[in-house]
Amino acid sequence: PPHRCGPVERGRASGGSNKMDPVLAARFAKQQAKEQQGDDCAVAEIGSAADTKKNLDPVLAQRWAKQKARESAGEGAVEEIGSRADTRTQIDPALAKRWDKLQAGDS
Repeated sequence: PPHRCGPVERGRASGGSNKMDPVLAARFAKQQAKEQQGDDCAVAEIGSAADTKKNLDPVLAQRWAKQKARESAGEGAVEEIGSRADTRTQIDPALAKRWDKLQAGDS
């Protein structure tokens, strides 16, 4: 039996119409001929036409290399991120007076 790579039955039996785009019909006929001859009809890896080269900023590349080295050494990839903001709590004096009055009135 001939090598089969995919569905061969088309047209009325499969519920589709017999009208097909001429370019697609030609490609389909070529694929069917390959199947009948027993040729390998697996789809080749097409790949991408995009540029796969990585163009990194030198500073970013250096930081990335450091991070990869830390990961391979088993250290955490991300350092502890702290805040440089002032974390002290300060209350506006006018609001503090109003708060005190409210607290004194509730007692």
